[in-house]
Amino acid sequence: MVPAIKVTAYPHIIAEVCISDDPDYTTGYLACRGTYTRITAMKEPGSPVGTRVFLYDGPASDVAECIKWLENRVVLVEGF
Repeated sequence: MVPAIKVTAYPHIIAEVCISDDPDYTTGYLACRGTYTRITAMKEPGSPVGTRVFLYDGPASDVAECIKWLENRVVLVEGF
């Protein structure tokens, strides 16, 4: 959940969809506007395929800055 909190903290990221690359873990999630929803059976059991999709709603000129922020920004998440 913490990675989803960081990702959706960026101003132009409106949602994230995640599927684990762990072959034994088939549950994914959707993080959107402060909500975190687990989605069961996102992939076939045994599949090593995983991905993260970021839904970006901002100017094209800011995409590089968004990627830089996601890759390098340290975020402290409290309250767990």
